[in-house]
Amino acid sequence: MIEVQGKKVTVVGLARTGVAVAKLLAAQGAFVTVTDVKPYAQLKEWIKKLPPNVKLVLGGHPRSVFADTDLIVISPGVPLDIPSIAE
Repeated sequence: MIEVQGKKVTVVGLARTGVAVAKLLAAQGAFVTVTDVKPYAQLKEWIKKLPPNVKLVLGGHPRSVFADTDLIVISPGVPLDIPSIAE
């Protein structure tokens, strides 16, 4: 397993996998940011399942969310050709 304590980790896609990964990473001491193209209103049921220290970036995948991260975890179903991820 990769050591994530103290690392900045961005999880792309918030649904079953994104929530599970974010919870695991946060429990391991990572600074977790979750990003999704959907707005809060469409994700609120998933958001309720996240620990309170997980940062949310919703409504898109801005380049800035990937610029200062140590690790990116992409959920299944998220296309890999998103420009901000490809960079």
